[in-house]
Amino acid sequence: MAEILITFVFIAGYTAIAFEHKIQINKVASALIAGVLSWVILIFFSTLKDVVSEMMIKHLGDIAAVLFFLLSAMTIKTLQYEKSIILFISSNDFFHCFMLP
Repeated sequence: MAEILITFVFIAGYTAIAFEHKIQINKVASALIAGVLSWVILIFFSTLKDVVSEMMIKHLGDIAAVLFFLLSAMTIKTLQYEKSIILFISSNDFFHCFMLP
């Protein structure tokens, strides 16, 4: 029963991501909702609560590492944009810094 519900949640989440512009829901929100619902279904329908708890702790650590990386990358990108570093790199002045006299 849980497998069928999780499969349905996955397909619904994937469809929501695919039709992001038509349904006006951000793909991140759709993915988070689908992920949370999948874990909730797995926890409620599982007979081995200890195994599910260990799995959840392991996966939450992996997810936290990815989110930390993405937030760091987005922060660096925002700082680069605000300080116009990208414009400097794409200009000719950047390449003249490396030219030999």
